[in-house]
Amino acid sequence: MDTAFYQNAQRDTFAVDKILYKKIDTLYNTSLHDSAFVFSTNPNDVLYSLSFSYVGPGKGSYMPLQNAVNGKVYGWVAPDANNVKQGEWAPVILLVAPKKQQVVSIAGEYLFSAKSKLRVEAAMRGRDDARTPRPSLAELPGGTAWRSAMEAVPPRERHLYTHEGHLTFPNAIDRKTLTGEAIRRYTLSGDAGTLRGRLADLASRGSTEIAYQPAGPDIPRELTTFSRMAGLQGGASG
Repeated sequence: MDTAFYQNAQRDTFAVDKILYKKIDTLYNTSLHDSAFVFSTNPNDVLYSLSFSYVGPGKGSYMPLQNAVNGKVYGWVAPDANNVKQGEWAPVILLVAPKKQQVVSIAGEYLFSAKSKLRVEAAMRGRDDARTPRPSLAELPGGTAWRSAMEAVPPRERHLYTHEGHLTFPNAIDRKTLTGEAIRRYTLSGDAGTLRGRLADLASRGSTEIAYQPAGPDIPRELTTFSRMAGLQGGASG
């Protein structure tokens, strides 16, 4: 499978701490084309929240422009005269492709006498992961900085730093290297409206359950807030 992506452009509301884009028409190679996204800070524009994935040289239409406090900004790059893409990133999210697993089991038994026997069992398993290769750590937002910081820790202690705060809080290295783009791309984080849109998108693609693990000092509040956002009690609120 060469590609397993879906476009992720969700309508969003303006806020100074968000990286948002507007959709424009653009002219290249004497033809008018639509759906190019450009960075916007104008609250009057129709704005979209995007998640970008690295798709490889010549396979995308976007390249990183700058690092902002809350993430990385991407810019659209026009194709060349032969309509060959010149970017390496695209506003898409990687899909997990189907997996096939085969198991073969063989068993045999030999009876020596009425009181003794030999039984042998063997099994073989084959697995085919039909999926697009995952991006390297260097291709992930903040990945290079995180790796450099982690490799500065003595090897005998590194596993402790890696898992410190797992599913409860960002540790010291996370706080230095975690970007807003990484949070948006790999977590369900945002305001109530954004999260409801993400849940609806997951449901439209076949998801039937969400496993939510609350964290922080006030677990009842976290559970109540999540259930309200998801419309599980008292109606959804922003």
